[in-house]
Amino acid sequence: MTKQGALRTVLFLLAVWLIVILLAGCRSGVDFGKIRGYSTSNVVTLISKPKAPELDIVLVMDNSSSMSAPGGTDPQGLRILAAKYFIDAMSKRCSSENPCRIGVVNFGTTASQVTSCGLMNLMDPRQKSALLKDIKIQNLVYTNFLDGFRLADQFLKEGGAYQPGHRAAIVLFTDGAPDDPRHLQQSQYFAEIDNFVRTKFFPNSCDLYVIGIDRNGSFWPKDGPRWSELASGNGRLGKTYSISNIGDLYSSFNKIYRDILGIPHIKEDIVTGNQSFTVDPYLDQIEFHIFPETKVRLEVYQPDGKLVVPDPAKGVTITKTPSYDILTITNPTPGTWNYNISSGRGKVIVFRNPIPIQMKLLNPEFVQPQGKQMLLRAEFLKRDGTEVKEVPGYPLRLTGRIVPPPQARLKGVKDTYVEFLRGSKGVYFADKAVQDTNWQGPWQVHLDVIGGQQYRASSMELIDVEPLPYIDIQTPAYDAHLPYSDGVNILCDLKLNGKPINPEDAFTTNPNALILASLVDSPHGPGQGGQFLEEVPGKAGEFAGHLDTPIRTNGNYVVAVRLQGQNRAQGTTNTDTSFTFFTASPTIWQRIMIAGNITAKVIAFVIMLAIVVILFMIARFAGSWCLFILRSKKAGRPMTGMVRVSPAGSKAPEYRTFTYSLNGRYWTKCRLPKVSGAPGKLVFIAAGDRAADYRIWYRTRWLGYCISNATRNNSMTIGSLESSHRLDF
Repeated sequence: MTKQGALRTVLFLLAVWLIVILLAGCRSGVDFGKIRGYSTSNVVTLISKPKAPELDIVLVMDNSSSMSAPGGTDPQGLRILAAKYFIDAMSKRCSSENPCRIGVVNFGTTASQVTSCGLMNLMDPRQKSALLKDIKIQNLVYTNFLDGFRLADQFLKEGGAYQPGHRAAIVLFTDGAPDDPRHLQQSQYFAEIDNFVRTKFFPNSCDLYVIGIDRNGSFWPKDGPRWSELASGNGRLGKTYSISNIGDLYSSFNKIYRDILGIPHIKEDIVTGNQSFTVDPYLDQIEFHIFPETKVRLEVYQPDGKLVVPDPAKGVTITKTPSYDILTITNPTPGTWNYNISSGRGKVIVFRNPIPIQMKLLNPEFVQPQGKQMLLRAEFLKRDGTEVKEVPGYPLRLTGRIVPPPQARLKGVKDTYVEFLRGSKGVYFADKAVQDTNWQGPWQVHLDVIGGQQYRASSMELIDVEPLPYIDIQTPAYDAHLPYSDGVNILCDLKLNGKPINPEDAFTTNPNALILASLVDSPHGPGQGGQFLEEVPGKAGEFAGHLDTPIRTNGNYVVAVRLQGQNRAQGTTNTDTSFTFFTASPTIWQRIMIAGNITAKVIAFVIMLAIVVILFMIARFAGSWCLFILRSKKAGRPMTGMVRVSPAGSKAPEYRTFTYSLNGRYWTKCRLPKVSGAPGKLVFIAAGDRAADYRIWYRTRWLGYCISNATRNNSMTIGSLESSHRLDF
């Protein structure tokens, strides 16, 4: 066999091998056939219901002499009624899925646990009763904010409010500037307050809300900007509220209630007769906080004209107190509603609170491993678990914003904006992940639901980034498109701070019982059972496995991989769950095979055979060209002389003779013109092994070629006898 024949054989085998690879599909370097990971039907639930963060609030109440003494700001104790209203309102939003605790600090010259109350669970009637008893009128002389904040910080710390899964807030109510027996300058007092808030509250993402009542403008114009900087400076969520009339305290507490819970702000309704208002779509509930100034009866009518009547079975409840009523309606119908005063005369103030259907974050859950990309996964469902249908005229758009910790923002790390892609059963995935999560501390995740140009609902959750082991899924890639198959190959890395780690160094748990994979969503619902992934020999931190669930239906599939093991250094249990989703659809070949028709299969075989032949011809074509160039490069010296191109075998030549110089080249090309219907050709001429030899390469037909040898002072003909080209060397 000549060298040229051997090279062609090698190229042919290479082409066949490439075809097999293309037909079989690309695979990673891991032999999944050798992975024998243990399958189990007792799979830990890898998709959990969204857990709302526990809300912990401390009311810091100013009980100085200026507040409580005769002639003071609030000697009648309206602040006590307003604070109890705030607690009642929060109780309406409190549930086992949305827990809430509230404490109270009464401060004056000092703040004492004797006159205050730590965090109490609003779902527990006894604890709530104990809390309400400690909200009372007291005269504690001075206005020592720092002592009040110290006790509030102690209550939050002792109650675990600074731990992941909690959201802390402080609501301060005051009527004056700071003062205590030391009688320092105001700048000195605020320097102490500023230092305490920044070192205690800021690192723990504790939000500060301040209500300042200033009847005659004596202190708020100077102190208001200071409080505002502490509450909302540098993008913080807190706010300040200034009022001049103690009667506006209910409104201020209602605004804080809305801010904390992410309820859209709507101007209060002042009802004196028949009055209409609009209820937007995508609402979970709507609350009416009703404050009548006189003995009047207010009625609420739905868009169909029906009177709203309390009926817990239909989701309509009412809470009555001597000062106000709270009417709650679940799944309110969008449209035009009406108020009507059916008896009595007077004015009724209504705080109308539209409670939106909010997105609930599924992943990450409160804690995010440092270095792991942050990929948001959220749920958008009604209270009964059904999907939210889009309302005509209010097209839905779900977005998010991930805010890094303050220290990262100071270093120039920007917020990340994402759009959510619709999955199945009300689950949504962000279109991109935050790659740089190397900054420890609390990250804010803001979720927004936008319906048309008028509706918007927002919520916020805190995610603590900590240095913990985590799973990084490599296969299947996020948002990949895969063909039908008998299962899913899983390949992932065990990492810490972005680097692979040896499982034996980090965990006491057997490596092959450390990571569990499961198909948690598909067009047919969750897969059955799961697969423990095996450590890949010779590759630190790499795990692989195969889920045997057949992929035979078009649609989206979600794979969850969960890490759960005993940490060797700390003795605690570390957990982490990573998700990836892919879309499955059959290849053209699979579509033909699925059809099951003999004729279709024959056609498919012919097509595949034609593809093989074409690829083989292309490989031979490319191989001969490469061989031609390589042989020319091995020539002893470059070509000399010239080549003359003339018509051959033509009675009526249509072109003149062309001459091409060959001096100083190892190879060259010349284009042969058309003659008597013969197509023009590209002819490549290369130097031969000897000084007087040349090698000619030219195309003869579609994907055909010919290599010939020529000698100086001789001729050769290219083409047919009637219409050809003659080359004279």
